Parts: sequence; structure tokens; C-alpha cells
Amino acid sequence: MFNCTRDLQISLLDGLHPNSGRQMPEDTPQVPVPVQLRSPHRVVAAMRDDEGRLVMPTEPRRRALRVLQGLAAEAVRRGRRVEERPVPDRYRSRRYSYNGRYVPPSYSRREGELDLVVDGFTYTVTIKQESPQAMDPERSEKLMLELGYSRSARRRQWADRKRWALEDVLGAVLQEVESRAVEDAQRKVDEERAKEERKARWQEALAAAKQRAVQAQLARVLGEQAAQLREVAVLHQYCEALEGASPRRWGPRSRKSPRRGSGWPGHGAILKRSIRCCGFLGCQLHVSRNRMI
Repeated sequence: MFNCTRDLQISLLDGLHPNSGRQMPEDTPQVPVPVQLRSPHRVVAAMRDDEGRLVMPTEPRRRALRVLQGLAAEAVRRGRRVEERPVPDRYRSRRYSYNGRYVPPSYSRREGELDLVVDGFTYTVTIKQESPQAMDPERSEKLMLELGYSRSARRRQWADRKRWALEDVLGAVLQEVESRAVEDAQRKVDEERAKEERKARWQEALAAAKQRAVQAQLARVLGEQAAQLREVAVLHQYCEALEGASPRRWGPRSRKSPRRGSGWPGHGAILKRSIRCCGFLGCQLHVSRNRMI
């Protein structure tokens, strides 16, 4: 259903919701979960000793620690690394002093988190109560495992249901983490390839821009040289005309008569030699110091 006058669009799609996938617990390998927490992983042991994390009733807390222990042990068996995830500073209170007593920063988190490192990619697994505010004791004791959001529409939540318990889906959780690692590795390769292609296109564009700049510079220099050549040609014609002029126009009685021993033809030859010295291409016009008197 779509209302053209509004921005709300409601549609029904075929298939199941990503958080209720078709994969049943029996479709994935089972992960053993210890009955008691005797020799836990160091990350699970640190979470057990931290009273600020997994703040919930005693029995759900013990079960959550056992689930995390089974998940961590299976990840280590598969060659994955399990690391502790510190509590972010935004969840910590500020330190203060009261009545001469120093109170360090503290936190209180209902969730418990650990990091699974697969092929260099880190994925955070969070365990928490599904409905911590529920008044029904049975409902409040249900636990949920959650993975961070992915770039694709993949399943990210598993919880206790009537058909299975959380201990039965740990294999599916690990399989989802490994599938995300494969996708992220392929995405990284694609991004690197796209980055190299962008770099190659940028270098080609830069080389073309440099070539155009060089051509523009050469065209400008060529234009200047052509202008100088035209100027030299005009001066050359002027000298030819000057040499062909008759000196009789300048009589001895005229005030404009040149000095004795000098004449226009001689000065035209001197000016022509000065013009030849300057060259035709790329040379600055040289004007002889022998001026006409």
C-alpha cells in the first residue's frame, strides 16, 4: 500500500524476517556448554569478577557466563581469537570526592560483551536479558545473543524460544561470524580494487591536465614568437623602404638636414643588421645603440 500524498510506504515481502531465519539449531554443529564454570577463559573470568557487568539476577548471570564460555572455547578451538571488550567511557560515571573520600569512575551494565577476531576482523558478541523489565520471572530470565549491525541484511539476534534454547544456537552464531568475515574480506578486496582504479583514473586525468598545460604554454610562446616575427618583418620592410628613399629631400639649407657624412641609406643598413642580430624565433628584439641623427 502506498499513499502518494505521504512518505509512508507499507508493503508485504515474501520470506522470513532476518532475525527469524530458516536455519534451525539442528542444521548447525552443536557447541558444548559447560555445566559449571570451573576453568573459564580469561575474558569470561574477567567478566565474572567484574560486578559492573552482567548486572542481572544470579541464575541468569551464571547461565550467561556459561554460554559465553562455551562460545569462547569453541572459537579458540576453531583458531579464532577471543579478546576482552572494555566498557566505553560514555557508560562510566565521573570520578568525584565526597566527605574526604575518593570515588573512582564506575559503571553498571546489564550486558556482557566479548570480541571475536576472525581473519583480522573484529566482531562483538553481546549477551543480555531479552526483557529485563518484564514482571514475569520466566520471561525476564530469557537471554539473547546479539551481533553488531552488518552492511548486508544478515541475522544479528538469537534468543531463547520454545523450539530451542540459547545454548543450541551457538554454532549458528559462530557460523554467522565466519560468514561475515568472508564477506568483509571480499568487500575489502573490492574496495582496494576500486581505490586503485580511482587512483589510476586520477593519475590519467593529472597527466592529461599536465599535457594540456604544456600545450597551452607552447601555444602562448608560439604566439609571442609569431608576434615578434611579424614585428621583425615590419621593421625589415621599413628598412628596405628607408634605403630606397632619395637623400635629395634633405637640402643643405633645410633645418632637418642630417649631419655631413651621414645618410638614410647608411642608417637603414645599420638598423637592418641590428634586426638580423635579434633572430626570428624566441629572441627579444635588439635595438642598436646607433640612433639616427
